Amino acid sequence: MATQHQQASVLILGGWSPGPLPYLQRCFEHSCIFLEPAIPMPPVGFLWCRNRGVLALIATIFFTIQIFIAIYRTNFVYGARPLCSVFVVALSVPLLRGCVAWIVRDAVAEGVRLATPLCENRSGGAAVVVGFSWGGHVGAEMLRQGLVGKEGRPGLLLIAPTTALVARIALVEDPAIGARVKRSNRVHVFHGTKDGAFCPHAERWEGSGASLHWCEDDHVFSRTASMEVLRDTLARLIQTSTQLHDGILPRVEDC
Repeated sequence: MATQHQQASVLILGGWSPGPLPYLQRCFEHSCIFLEPAIPMPPVGFLWCRNRGVLALIATIFFTIQIFIAIYRTNFVYGARPLCSVFVVALSVPLLRGCVAWIVRDAVAEGVRLATPLCENRSGGAAVVVGFSWGGHVGAEMLRQGLVGKEGRPGLLLIAPTTALVARIALVEDPAIGARVKRSNRVHVFHGTKDGAFCPHAERWEGSGASLHWCEDDHVFSRTASMEVLRDTLARLIQTSTQLHDGILPRVEDC
């Protein structure tokens, strides 16, 4: 059992922008140790380029171009060249779409793989996982797989998780649909009321058993009121996950 003087470990899974994460880290900088692995996050950065889907995408583009070159260098009967071009386009478009989905699926799987060892129930393992935006989708996938949010596992705070958007691109089921939570105080999901572009179908979380919260905010959660609610929720979640004695909340800095 943690004591008042012990520092809880919090795993951060970031998004395409910092959002409210720097604020939360400042609030708990003296009471928590933050673990922040570098996870692939297409199309930002280069870590996501190291997967098989990227190779398939490059190969598909290369061979499509070569086929078009061959078509326009070959003498066809009248009308045959446009028909061949249409056929190549009709074949290459779904292949390219499949490659993009493959890239996103591999990036999510790699994010889960990198985060999982940091959630193991041992000294230094994360007591709480905080996922924002893309990282929120990775956290939701970890929840769907039973890696967080249950007894003996870290608590989970998801901020504007892009589950529906990423799932649509990856051609998979939204993890919000497959997630099942037995204790709602172990999993909190926050969505902004003005975030329909990045987080469509946020209502899918209503059947998961998680605590779903709505804030009058957009995707980056920049309003002071929203960040204060996130801060207080994280404090309670750390308390629940680390079982701080006498109900003492972790120390919150003046941030």
